Amino acid sequence: MLEIEAKFAVRDEANLLGRLEACGFRIEQELDQADYYYNHPARDFRETDEAFRIRVSGEDLNLTYKGPRLDSRIKTRSEIELPLSPQGATLEAAQGMLLALGFLPVASVVKLRRQGRLEHEGFTLNVAIDRVVDAGDFIEIECLIERAKQQEATDCVLHFARQLGLTDHVTESYLGLVLRERTKAGLV
Repeated sequence: MLEIEAKFAVRDEANLLGRLEACGFRIEQELDQADYYYNHPARDFRETDEAFRIRVSGEDLNLTYKGPRLDSRIKTRSEIELPLSPQGATLEAAQGMLLALGFLPVASVVKLRRQGRLEHEGFTLNVAIDRVVDAGDFIEIECLIERAKQQEATDCVLHFARQLGLTDHVTESYLGLVLRERTKAGLV
């Protein structure tokens, strides 16, 4: 699967929510998420533009790998997500396994995510409004699709963003934004 994603800084959340609701969007879920990023023991993911993380989202625990970006206009990359059983998997066990395999912790990203979905131009768009600790407020518009529909999905996501009046396009990952802000504050 490919993840097609556009992220924008949010300046006026109430106005944005009104525009989203006018398009049929409603918040279906609100949850705290914590992403723990790791670097590969034999290659630097910053250089290869890859990402590997453990995500804790409510009761769920997932391992996610994201490949290098495939499009310069919008964040498009392969994504492989492996859900871990909430009955047996714990964050500590997953982190212990990655450390034992030589993966190196990079940083964590913590956010409050309010999310929902809607149909637009024949695609299901996942919309998340995020308050990211040490980075700010953002909206992500995402579509998961087969590679054959990449161009149409990209056009759909960008068209929907224009329809909402979003202009402050952010191409940097939350991890990159958080690391930059922590560096500025002397915390890294």
